[in-house]
Amino acid sequence: MLYQQLQQCNELLTGSAAYLSSEQDFTFTAEYNNMGHVTINGSFTEHKAGENTLHFEFPTDQSFIQTTLSQLNKLFRKYGNMQGIVGT
Repeated sequence: MLYQQLQQCNELLTGSAAYLSSEQDFTFTAEYNNMGHVTINGSFTEHKAGENTLHFEFPTDQSFIQTTLSQLNKLFRKYGNMQGIVGT
């Protein structure tokens, strides 16, 4: 799961976390180096127009990923491990 992968990478400052949407039209990877830098690269393809693919890559660092982890944590606490809504 993306949240757990990102959390581990952010703690260890190394490794990568990958995401692939269920429709397989959006994918990205966050790659960490041991200095706290993160490179995010991926692509989005509009399946209706198969030839229209956006490829992207941008640098960031672990301090920005922390905000993402905080937001993902809220989703993770509510929806858990795809077992349905928790605490309703």
